[in-house]
Amino acid sequence: MACFLLTVESSVVAQVTTLSEAVSNAQISAQMLQSNAQAKRKADAEYLRLHPAEATNALTQHQLELLDIGANQANRSNYFSHHHSTPELEDLTNTVQLFLTNAAAQSSYFFHMHGMTESEYASNMLEAMRHAPPPKPWPEPSKKQAVFEHCATVLRLAIDANQIEAACGKLTNQPEAVLLKTLSKEAMANLDTFANLLNNPDLNSFLGAGYRAKLLTSTNNFYFSFWPSTLVRDIEKRTPDGQHVLLSVRFYENGKVMNFHVNSPDRWGLGFKDDGAVQNYYGMSKNVWLPEP
Repeated sequence: MACFLLTVESSVVAQVTTLSEAVSNAQISAQMLQSNAQAKRKADAEYLRLHPAEATNALTQHQLELLDIGANQANRSNYFSHHHSTPELEDLTNTVQLFLTNAAAQSSYFFHMHGMTESEYASNMLEAMRHAPPPKPWPEPSKKQAVFEHCATVLRLAIDANQIEAACGKLTNQPEAVLLKTLSKEAMANLDTFANLLNNPDLNSFLGAGYRAKLLTSTNNFYFSFWPSTLVRDIEKRTPDGQHVLLSVRFYENGKVMNFHVNSPDRWGLGFKDDGAVQNYYGMSKNVWLPEP
C-alpha cells in the first residue's frame, strides 16, 4: 500500500511545471505557430504569384478601383476632393496597405492591368522607350482634319448598342439590366461629345509620347492620345486647372472601348472585351460582372 502511494506521488511530481517553464513552453508554442503562419503566407503568396489569374480573382473590383486611386496621383487628388465617411477612408487605407505589403496582390493587380507583374511592366516599358522610334510628324492640316473626322466616326460606334442588349439578356436581375442601359446611354452621349470636340477648330495637336491633342475650355480640359494607326487610344476630361480627372476612357487598337470610368459627380464605369462585349460595370452601389458564355 505504501509502495503504491509512493508511485502515484512520484508520477504527480514528474508532471509539475514551474511558472517559468510554463511561460517558456507557451512562448515556444507561440513562436512555432507564428513561424508556421508566416511560412503559409509566403507559400500562398508564391502560389498566387505563379497563378496570377487566381490572385486577380481574389481581389474584388472595389479593391482594384481603390488601388487605382492609391496608385495614381490625379485619381487620388480627385478622390480626396470629395467628402468620404470614416469607413470609406479606412477601406481605402486598408486596401492600399494590402497592395503595398502583399506581393501576391501586387502581382495580381499588375497582371490584371497590364498582363504582367509590376517589375516586368516597368522593365518592358523602359526597354520599349529605349528602342521606340520617334513618332512621325502629324499630317499636314488638311489631312489631319480627315484623321480627326475618321476618329470621330469611330468614337460614335465605339460602344455597340447590340452588345448592350445582349448583355442585358444575360442578366436575371432587372434593376442591374436597367442600370447597364442607363450607364451605357450616358457613356455613348459622352463619346458623341468627344467626337464633336475632335472637329473643334481650337483643338491643339502635338507630339508627346506619341500623337496627342488637347482642348482647353473655361469649364474643362480635354486630352486625347492616339494609337500609331491614329485611332483614339485614351481620352481624359479634367477640371480647368488640369489637376483632377473627372472622366477617362481607354480604347483598344480596333477602336472599341476598353473601359469607361467616371469619377465625378458620381462614380461609375463600364468594362468591355476587345470584341465590344460587356465585361463588367459598376455604379449606384452595384458592381456587376457578366457571366462567361
